[in-house]
Amino acid sequence: MFGATENSMRKVTFKRGFFVCLVGIDGSGKTTLAKRVVEQLNSRAIDAKYVYSAIFPILLKPFMAVGKRTFLRRTSKFGNYRDYSQKKQEFFSRKKVFASFWRMIVGIDAILQIYWKVAIPIWMGRILVSDRYAYDTLLNVGVGYGASHRQILSSILFFLRLFPNPDVVFLIDIPEEIAMSRKDDVPAIEYLQERRGIYLKLAEAFGMTILDGTKSIDELTETVVNIITKRIGESI
Repeated sequence: MFGATENSMRKVTFKRGFFVCLVGIDGSGKTTLAKRVVEQLNSRAIDAKYVYSAIFPILLKPFMAVGKRTFLRRTSKFGNYRDYSQKKQEFFSRKKVFASFWRMIVGIDAILQIYWKVAIPIWMGRILVSDRYAYDTLLNVGVGYGASHRQILSSILFFLRLFPNPDVVFLIDIPEEIAMSRKDDVPAIEYLQERRGIYLKLAEAFGMTILDGTKSIDELTETVVNIITKRIGESI
């Protein structure tokens, strides 16, 4: 199904690199699909690399610990997600300065990590297939403090002024119930419902290609690989 092209002995390289992102709610299959796509691109002599671009809370971690011991001490994301989410949003709505500081720390964490994982390789001409990107991180942060989808969109646009814009973004859209059944670390279906709607609005705003996440991994891989190879051919 994913055989090499007739030019399979020729490596495809770029001076500016080529950047692909896969985004979506937890359980949509981003990691599995991203790795399969890289395998198939490599089989076609396209030297692509998988990168996991979720942002880890390094500088933010001590502040998260403080939050758990203070305004979130009597609630739990996995115990009662609605109560946890409500208390978190109420706190940030009252403490505007703290909310701004929180977002700034997340931003610094993102800048340091994305610069190393994505920006440098792209500037060096690499072809990257990214499992998650700023869309996912800033969406999750925004939902956490009760931001509207317009505010989340604005934060993403600001981020993309500083760092590589993807050449193509795929949103894997899938019903929340199916995504929930695939994961054992999602606190509640409401967690997914909050995010899925915003992902769809971002897809429209950024012109993302929406994939039906209920299709088989082979079908999705073929679709994504064909789109990428076509776009790469246009970029040579």
